[in-house]
Amino acid sequence: MRSHTNGEPSRSVRRGQRGAALVESAFVLFPMVLLTAGIFDVAVALMVKSTFTHAAREGARYAITYQTMTGLGQDASIKKTVETYALGLLTDSNITINYYDGTNPSNLIAPPNGNSPGNVVVISITGFNWKWMVPVVMGSRSPFAVTASSADRMQGLPNGTNPPTR
Repeated sequence: MRSHTNGEPSRSVRRGQRGAALVESAFVLFPMVLLTAGIFDVAVALMVKSTFTHAAREGARYAITYQTMTGLGQDASIKKTVETYALGLLTDSNITINYYDGTNPSNLIAPPNGNSPGNVVVISITGFNWKWMVPVVMGSRSPFAVTASSADRMQGLPNGTNPPTR
């Protein structure tokens, strides 16, 4: 190493060391930023999955009580409830409501019937794809398909009361 008479490195040597430090910092910071972004990306995807599971559960709870919103049928009210709990990430096309016979759960009941006491309601969320913010870190450019569902048995109705229109 060249030095001046006072023992300090020359200006060109110090400049080279600063350049090396800058390159080394770039080699360390770039992977660290990608790793942090990847962790954040996975965390958000898991939050979306958890939110949709909660929204489907709340939709099933709403369904079994036969509630309806003003001017809407029961199915439309259930979908609106699920959309609300899904933080506005879903549309009607992502939400499916099916009713099954309570004594034979493999028997799907077609509309307009099905929401009778003792039957099983299944709220499903499908068709939502989470696009990774950092596809390089995730090792895939294909989106993460987020699905959720919840089922519950329809409650009984007071004597003389009919279920609301689906």
